[in-house]
Amino acid sequence: MRMIIPLLLWFNSLNAQVLTTEDCATWKLKYTSGSYKMYMRECANSPIKEVKIIDLFSADLNHLAKVVSAVETTKKITPTCAEARLIKPIDENNSFQYFRYSMPMGIKDRDLVCKVTTSLTDSCYTFISETVDKTDLVSLRTDAIRIKNAHTSIIFKKNSFGLIEMEYVAFANPNGSIPAWIINLIARKQVHSSIVKLKKMIQE
Repeated sequence: MRMIIPLLLWFNSLNAQVLTTEDCATWKLKYTSGSYKMYMRECANSPIKEVKIIDLFSADLNHLAKVVSAVETTKKITPTCAEARLIKPIDENNSFQYFRYSMPMGIKDRDLVCKVTTSLTDSCYTFISETVDKTDLVSLRTDAIRIKNAHTSIIFKKNSFGLIEMEYVAFANPNGSIPAWIINLIARKQVHSSIVKLKKMIQE
């Protein structure tokens, strides 16, 4: 059972912001592999945990930004992403996007409409995705449950060693009857494979 929300798929910050160093005391390290580190923490009023990923990329920042910004990237790195499309641009750095994720037999698909905001400078690229209630843009489907609470914040920064540091903070509540422990387990196991695929895409 797999489900990842863009960028792989997941998670919110209930306060919808990239967390600062002061917040890190609450994070618990759950998995590490080389430069990759996954942290999780409890969220207020939710059994679903928030996730933070720290990792290093060896890549050109402009190329990385182009790959991450592409709507189809989510589908390429997420096995369950059945549909990924641009709904409409708002301006140069903002757009509305739609994603649908296929679920195992007996469980309804999940979909979401999100507002994506990006920003690129010489040393930093930021990607923010936040769900919005926009049924006027994409009507509710009878075969899918609309995700209403999801947020992803990703910051890529050049460091002094010529590498790019990534901080990824995310949360998502898929609604419906999927137990929270399954969602938390999926987050731990699936996000890592998606980051590995993203690295391979960037290096191609």
